[in-house]
Amino acid sequence: MNKNLLENPNQPFQIQDNAEAKSLLLELGLLETFSDKMAANNGAGTTQIVTYGEHPTHFIIALLFLGMTLATDNGYYVVCMPKNQFSEQQATELFYQIALRQGFPLGIKPLWKGSANN
Repeated sequence: MNKNLLENPNQPFQIQDNAEAKSLLLELGLLETFSDKMAANNGAGTTQIVTYGEHPTHFIIALLFLGMTLATDNGYYVVCMPKNQFSEQQATELFYQIALRQGFPLGIKPLWKGSANN
């Protein structure tokens, strides 16, 4: 999948297939940034979100859903935004929109490489 991103630098991607999303995250070395343990959330499902700005062609926002009622609602989901079409600020705005739809975040902060926010 990473090859597909590199060969299509102008193409945005949404990867909803768990296996495909997990494969990309493995290629990028991002799987270990997620916890496979569900955080205590009063028995409700949780969402973990990781941002990745080091990819040469895309800003990447990756999500891991755990503990959802339906098994099919669990797993990885990845959004890839072309850097030549979206600014870091636009990617950050999308990150916040996604994060705030996930319930009650304890704290959120995107960490793009080289960002003044790091």
